[in-house]
Amino acid sequence: MQAIKQFIDLLNSSTQQHPVNKKQISSATALQYLCARKFDISKAVALYEANHSTRQREGLYGFNPFVEPLHTELETGKFTILVSTN
Repeated sequence: MQAIKQFIDLLNSSTQQHPVNKKQISSATALQYLCARKFDISKAVALYEANHSTRQREGLYGFNPFVEPLHTELETGKFTILVSTN
């Protein structure tokens, strides 16, 4: 799909100017952001960049559900682990 390619190309070109995320963006990830913004490519890119800057600012990368204190919290049943598509 052309929109997915454009989304990925835009993010790759903006990553060179100001790195948001160093890993490669999959087509599935691109599709998720595009669907969330009704295939408006510029809005989907803005959402992706906002999401990743928030995750970086708040330290929301690299969760390990088997290490304390997260492990104990998850065992209470108050949280749900969603399957990653990446």
